[in-house]
Amino acid sequence: FYFDVPAGMTRLVATLSGTPAPSGTNDCDLFAKFANFPTKSSYSARGVENAGSEILTVSNPASGTWYFLLYGTTAYSNVTLTVKCYSVTDIVLTQVPPNDLAVPFTAALKGKVVDGDEAGIPNMVVKVRNPITGLTSLLTKTNSKGEFSYSALINSEGEHTFDFFFTEIPDTAKGTASHTVTTRKGCLEANNYFDFSAYLPATPEEVPLQTDISGLHTFLDIRNGWTDGAIDPAFETMWIEKTLVAAASDEKLAEKLDTGLYMFFYGVEGASVGNNMSTVSAFSALPFVVRVAADKMDIVLGKLRTQGIIDDTQYTDIHDNNKTGVVAVAAVSSATEGTDGNMNISLLAREQLEILANLAGSTAVREDGDKYSATLTKSGVIKVSSGREINVLISSFVK
Repeated sequence: FYFDVPAGMTRLVATLSGTPAPSGTNDCDLFAKFANFPTKSSYSARGVENAGSEILTVSNPASGTWYFLLYGTTAYSNVTLTVKCYSVTDIVLTQVPPNDLAVPFTAALKGKVVDGDEAGIPNMVVKVRNPITGLTSLLTKTNSKGEFSYSALINSEGEHTFDFFFTEIPDTAKGTASHTVTTRKGCLEANNYFDFSAYLPATPEEVPLQTDISGLHTFLDIRNGWTDGAIDPAFETMWIEKTLVAAASDEKLAEKLDTGLYMFFYGVEGASVGNNMSTVSAFSALPFVVRVAADKMDIVLGKLRTQGIIDDTQYTDIHDNNKTGVVAVAAVSSATEGTDGNMNISLLAREQLEILANLAGSTAVREDGDKYSATLTKSGVIKVSSGREINVLISSFVK
């Protein structure tokens, strides 16, 4: 069979209905190829079994004639082939779980696949990547309204980002949705530097360019250990700009703070890029935020000043003038990746807390880091009890 794809399409979707599970009879496989006949060994895309159907999806299909092969693994009959093209196919989440729940708990998410008019698209197969297990799975095809659902057990503290997509991440045809689930996290640490901790959502920043969406996806995938590859310095810079630099002007975060001294930690495991509850692609981060206890303020302020993280003016504003001070920290790389090649800097919740506590209690002088926009940074290598060493950049500001 063949189908002519117009120019400007971002998704081709072919569906075989009337095919039961592979173990049954009447089983038929589906193959597609651009501009030539597909075979079982030579094809551009192959369908996947899902809820009694065979579904094939192609991102950014070339315009022109696509050919389809139906291959019966058993004798088959009464099978219907449907082929459709879309200029837009997007994933939007319609229900996400609340944050700050005590583990273990089940996180339930729902979503919808929509076209350019935001109407639901049925019979689409959505994949999800579970950050707890590290596994990617296929969800049951979308219903007649384009809806799907997913649930997962959360059994460890921290920030856990679930990615929903059609074929791959990054997806060059857009079509991704991400949501980070944050758990309840206490602030227990040996020195009792902090009297409050929480994951607080930062203001999402729109990412209109598909090249930036894909680049940030790749950066986060590598840094989370999902895939191998080299880090593009441009997207490492974008990571810093959208965390450390953005923190100083983020009113959504600022309205959550009282007077005193706070420390933010931005980790890649709590960041995502793509759609969430709307079709606007955005970068989202949920920094781990702690507040320095009042009886530890003098000690911590003094040590931060010794390290060069805060200057004399900031010290006076926070200590004497009752202003709100913030020290923002972002994980950048592994100190050992040049020798062991491990680019993963994803951290557990207790490791994030350790990094902030180590900074709060240290007297080591920090080196000057690069300047990002108008933000000066300090650099440091922080070791946690697991033995990992993480390169971080640090900035500070007063509200």
